[in-house]
Amino acid sequence: MIVSLDALQGADSLGTSAALTEKELNKTDTIDMMDMIEDLYETVTLRVCGTLDITYQGTEIHMGEWTRMTMAEAVKEYVGIDFMNISDDAEAVLAAKKAGM
Repeated sequence: MIVSLDALQGADSLGTSAALTEKELNKTDTIDMMDMIEDLYETVTLRVCGTLDITYQGTEIHMGEWTRMTMAEAVKEYVGIDFMNISDDAEAVLAAKKAGM
């Protein structure tokens, strides 16, 4: 279902404003999507495997625990590049090449 930002910026039953900025709405949508995907993986894993603890390519994974982070945080943690301190595309390309990407 698609709901416009305008439709969500009405008054509640008490007549108070429930206005959300587009940024707040996007954050809510993102959190809701993360919740939904986490629940999906947990449900499917339990139904298919009978447990939340699985082995994938020799690695033990618990499918009921999730670390939430931004893409920039993930790149910094797993690749070692801090894109939040990169100022332009050329610098980003150079950093990626140095990281072997």
